[in-house]
Amino acid sequence: QSTVETITIPVNVETIGDYVFKQCPKLKSISVNVNNKHFSSDSTGALLNKNQSILIQYPIGNEAKTYTLPVDVETIKSYAFSSCSSLTTLTLTSVEVIEQNAFKSIGITELTIPQTITSIGASAFASCSKLATLNYPNKQITVDKTMLTGCSAMRTIKITGAAATVNYETGNQPWNSVIGIITTVEFASSVTRVPNYAFEGAVKLTTITWEGITSIGNYAFKGCSGIKETFTIPDKITTLGTNSFEGCSRITGLTIGKGLTSITNYAFKG
Repeated sequence: QSTVETITIPVNVETIGDYVFKQCPKLKSISVNVNNKHFSSDSTGALLNKNQSILIQYPIGNEAKTYTLPVDVETIKSYAFSSCSSLTTLTLTSVEVIEQNAFKSIGITELTIPQTITSIGASAFASCSKLATLNYPNKQITVDKTMLTGCSAMRTIKITGAAATVNYETGNQPWNSVIGIITTVEFASSVTRVPNYAFEGAVKLTTITWEGITSIGNYAFKGCSGIKETFTIPDKITTLGTNSFEGCSRITGLTIGKGLTSITNYAFKG
């Protein structure tokens, strides 16, 4: 591993290969000659392309606790922040694409994915061992189910954003790799539907905050055996999808809200 602490990119550099600075754990700053036509750097010493739409590398050895992405950044490259363990607070601003392993093993405790996001790569936030809360937008995103692999402190998922029809496939939720340790799910008041398979297999889930939910998708809470014995369907909810609470074996008392008009097949099977 390199012991380099500062790097200066001269004016004539036109290309920089993948993962060039990945093995530079003491790197505190990257600066780019202002006349370089292809690259730039920000005030923290991060390396970006010229118009700052792509963040290429954040200096691993930078000891700053917080970082806010420049407003123009749309893409974060693979391993850009990997192993930046000092970083505890991250603002992703208007990012659209997060590539694989981009934030692997950083020190954040809470993560907010912005509404602008369209794609999240494999293991994007893997091994963030202090990450306990995920704020995730209620929209259909291309996301790899390994994005949270190894995030052993994860307990709370908060679904944010506007009303939208979002669905997942079984075993392919964005939080699939931590589904077995989630204890709390919160839906913002603007979110009206729980997606299909959203929390299937969340065996330790005990607390659900419904807010504006009116419809629960198919298999949404299948196998959530940690849901408490006395369970209440709020008045706002009108529809329970197929097998929506199948296998919730601890439910022994059920109170159905006044608004419920449709309970589809096998909603409480098993």
